[in-house]
Amino acid sequence: MIYGFVGASKGLTGAQFHALALAVARNHEHTFTFPDVGEGTGAHEQVLYITRAVGVSVELLVADGAPEALVHTRIVDGCNILIACPSGPETPRSPTWTAVRYARMAG
Repeated sequence: MIYGFVGASKGLTGAQFHALALAVARNHEHTFTFPDVGEGTGAHEQVLYITRAVGVSVELLVADGAPEALVHTRIVDGCNILIACPSGPETPRSPTWTAVRYARMAG
């Protein structure tokens, strides 16, 4: 099972952090994949911290200059389950919400 992760550049809320840490701990035998967006980049840095602390297998998807929405599409295409932690209610231009809408359409 491969879990994909997308999240807000603002970082996770406290509730999102705790829920994600619990989900990672409960599914530690699976692989988690998310964008390699560099250090200090909100939610992605936090999920990397969580996965390293739990000791799960992580696959970083290198962006290679691709637009964030395209990278998120690659994550959705490569995972069985998408975990998304947006910064708030759905907005049309949010890369995190774009990934969620794409995942819903992809089934």
